[in-house]
Amino acid sequence: EAGYYYEEADGTPERWFHGRKVSDSERYHLHLTYKGSKDWIEMNAFRDYLKTHPEDFEKYAQIKIKAAELSNQDAKTYMKIKQPLISEIITVSRKPRTLVRG
Repeated sequence: EAGYYYEEADGTPERWFHGRKVSDSERYHLHLTYKGSKDWIEMNAFRDYLKTHPEDFEKYAQIKIKAAELSNQDAKTYMKIKQPLISEIITVSRKPRTLVRG
């Protein structure tokens, strides 16, 4: 047994959340979804965008640090602090891109 628990409230109909708390400072989260789902598309768009936009990657890193400091280990507060930037990046990352031909 891996020691993970299932948390229905932290998932969506297309994404299942599992967690494992080792100690107060060590936690593991596992999100499962299926290829082609809305969550899968958004998570991959978010990841790929951050890989190619270092300024926004740095913004996200800073908001994660701020959220960790302000949330006092409360997951809902942590996500509430991060969510506006996450939503903004997902929106930008999913906009159609125009190919420039030479």
